[in-house]
Amino acid sequence: MKPQENYPLARQYYLNYLTAIAFLQLPHTLRVLFSGIQIEGYLQNVEHVENLSLVLTTLYPTPPEFQTFQRLSNAN
Repeated sequence: MKPQENYPLARQYYLNYLTAIAFLQLPHTLRVLFSGIQIEGYLQNVEHVENLSLVLTTLYPTPPEFQTFQRLSNAN
């Protein structure tokens, strides 16, 4: 399987994870938000990227991972 063929499957796993954490009332983790942004970005789902970015910047405004996200966002 080619790497680009993995993105729809990764998105399905991601959506399943979101359903589970919503049901269990768990918070979004920085790593999962960042993964979601990468998956949705590859699939060119701009609205999803913007929504996830908003959640990320609200919940995690200063960690090093967020700084990585900012660098990647500014590069595009």
